[in-house]
Amino acid sequence: MAVATGDVLHHPIQAIHPGWNSSACELPDLARATRRAFLEANAGSPTVVLPAHFPPCRVVADGAAFGFDYL
Repeated sequence: MAVATGDVLHHPIQAIHPGWNSSACELPDLARATRRAFLEANAGSPTVVLPAHFPPCRVVADGAAFGFDYL
């Protein structure tokens, strides 16, 4: 399975800091909540993430934060 994230993730640093928004986030609180929920739901899964702004990857859990395993 693969998921195109669109603008849920603007930069890889948002895996480490999912609360960080970009200037494009029009609804900051909703953006943070959506990003964290997406990362939590996909961490450790075989789902391929297709971000609009960086290479394809899988989400990995890294303690309280997340990371990416690039394909």
